Amino acid sequence: RLCATAAIPTCMAAPAYGDAAYWAERHKADENFFDWYCLSFARLSAIIREHFPDPSEAVLEAGCGTSPLSRDLARHGYSRVTAIDVAASAIEKQEQGRQKDDELWPRFLTADARQMPFDDGEFDGIVDKATLDALDCGEDSDASLAAAEYCRVLKEGALLLVVTCRAVERRCEVFGEDGPLKLVEVCELLKAPGDSAPDRQHVLVFRKMRGEKEAPVLYTSLDVRGQYHSGDSPKEKARKEATQVKDCGGKEEEQEEPASRAALDEEEVGLSEGALLALQSVLDQGHGRAYDPHELAMLVGRGVRVVGDDSDDSSDED
Repeated sequence: RLCATAAIPTCMAAPAYGDAAYWAERHKADENFFDWYCLSFARLSAIIREHFPDPSEAVLEAGCGTSPLSRDLARHGYSRVTAIDVAASAIEKQEQGRQKDDELWPRFLTADARQMPFDDGEFDGIVDKATLDALDCGEDSDASLAAAEYCRVLKEGALLLVVTCRAVERRCEVFGEDGPLKLVEVCELLKAPGDSAPDRQHVLVFRKMRGEKEAPVLYTSLDVRGQYHSGDSPKEKARKEATQVKDCGGKEEEQEEPASRAALDEEEVGLSEGALLALQSVLDQGHGRAYDPHELAMLVGRGVRVVGDDSDDSSDED
């Protein structure tokens, strides 16, 4: 198998990604299997098994291309896997990948995710790995059409897993604020240092809920070994980061601060208690706050210029 690491698709860089003819030609011309985003079943299995614990349920992979994900699902016991792609050349290549010892095999069909040949509520779950991202490229995005179809063919209460490199807010837009598919989990795919994979890969989990209030969003992560972890919400994470920065006196001075405090001791700066009090009086008048002796020493040590009263003809003093 050839695993190609592709850059994050952008509308300006790759408008052809949203064109069915592009993929038909690409899969026809490429002799190798191609896995966009390079995410194996081993990498995603923890979150798939968490949300699709019953391997007898009907699972759809929309826009499978020549990725091995559907085949791996079947090989790991999922007995009712259906995989579709708009490119017939991709489906033909998928069928060629069948091995003699494959007891379970997905149902591969040539079909468009924007207009699927399935009944309403036919599936217990859907996996979309980069399909919405591809449809979202080009001048006329068709991603919302696929999102509507996902909603139609899912059963009530069923889940949709979307693997994406788009910003979370952008990916959620195609489902609409009032639509029945509600975001219930944001799982960040962590990467190893030096990994060339995109920086913002996520698995977004949506649940089909009609007439229900939105549930709180769960924030999780998958590490490079495929381990599944719960995590803080963005607000809580930001609060903790802000607290850490405040405690260390600012990120930029974190390493410099200890040395500065030692070097700028009151005696080493050479200021008498009277001089400190006089300087404090001037600063208090200009800034409306009180400075302790150590702060004054820090200010003097960093070359702060203290300007005298405007009405005074005397020259400025350092």
